[in-house]
Amino acid sequence: PALVSGPHTVYSAVSSDGIYFVVENVVRFQDDKLTEPEVIKYKNQWFMYYSIGTATKLVVSNDGLNFSPRAITGGDIGGVPGAIVFNNSVRIFACGKGLATAVAPDGINFIKEQEDIFGGKIQETLCDPAAIKLTDRNYLLVYKIRQSRSDIPQGDHQPGNQQSNTFSIQTQESQAALYFKDSIISFANGASMIFIDLIGSDNNMVGSSMAFDADNQPRLFLTTLKMIDGKIKGF
Repeated sequence: PALVSGPHTVYSAVSSDGIYFVVENVVRFQDDKLTEPEVIKYKNQWFMYYSIGTATKLVVSNDGLNFSPRAITGGDIGGVPGAIVFNNSVRIFACGKGLATAVAPDGINFIKEQEDIFGGKIQETLCDPAAIKLTDRNYLLVYKIRQSRSDIPQGDHQPGNQQSNTFSIQTQESQAALYFKDSIISFANGASMIFIDLIGSDNNMVGSSMAFDADNQPRLFLTTLKMIDGKIKGF
């Protein structure tokens, strides 16, 4: 998705039970090559951190629905951010030199904390950090490890190209359907938000999303490929 040119659009979806979601036909925010929206409630406002390539950007909302850009200063630790409220400040995790962290007392002006929070103990490429605070006051961090090419499922080989890794091209209809065919999502005890990567039938990622629990009304934010933007609006 990050390589698709033009605006990437953030939509939202609502649910009364945290399992089945209905898409709201309203554009919440858009930016060129936007991916990985991450929303937290901080000081009675909603802060959405998102990624544009290797940079983290920010938009802020008073109602969690209508967002306006805010400029982040400092804390240049990479993109694909995860965010959490910590000691009345905001800590972001990002993909830079390993997983890195930065802290801002106002959610805007960041100071770098550390690079490679695992201290070199994990050699694979790490990304997509997502942190939550549990009910026992501990914290849980979820992240992805990049697969090696030998681990990636291969599509049908083309004649005369024995080593090619080719994938079938999905139709707009089939990609859009992946978002809503099995929208079975629930919040674990003590978790206030969850993070989802949307995977196509050929193991390619076709989008990403996160959901947060606001006053027992879970709301889902997701990014989509520009090519299926019209299909999303039609749901």
